[in-house]
Amino acid sequence: MKIQIDSTTYLETVKLSDAKEVFDLVENSRDSLRQWLPWVDFTKSASDIESYFQTCIDRKKANNGFDLTINLNGKIVGIIGLHKIDHLNKLTSIGYWLPKQNEGKGFMTKSVQALCNYCFTNLNLNRIEIACATDNIKSQNIPKRLNFKLEGTLRQREIINGKHLDHFLFSLLKSENSN
Repeated sequence: MKIQIDSTTYLETVKLSDAKEVFDLVENSRDSLRQWLPWVDFTKSASDIESYFQTCIDRKKANNGFDLTINLNGKIVGIIGLHKIDHLNKLTSIGYWLPKQNEGKGFMTKSVQALCNYCFTNLNLNRIEIACATDNIKSQNIPKRLNFKLEGTLRQREIINGKHLDHFLFSLLKSENSN
């Protein structure tokens, strides 16, 4: 699957052959990523990414979500995906991350918008959620820019580095999607 964003940027289903390139992104931004992502400390080699990508591929085959690389001129600059798809209730949640060197360049905002459009149009979903730590301002700015509604706080939703973190829950309905 490939979702074209603009002339130089596209989303593409993860491939096992992407594992080394993605691991290098994790390795180069390990300190900043580990603040918000519980899997970073357990990711010690490209084979760990490859194993995760295999589960992503299996999930896609089961029609229960997928992960995509964010590509700029053929080079991977980040990851975005659907955690799972609730087909009965027509909803999903989006997760994403960028290495530090790719933050603040608009990649993620454009990628989330493109994925939302795909979900509403191609998957006929009605609701998309994004949850992010209450202290993760950069991650919160994505749903805010895209007119997601803040629904509330999920208390102690995730343990990162031995600490319980609260998350904000944002949602966007198909009827609210402006693009």
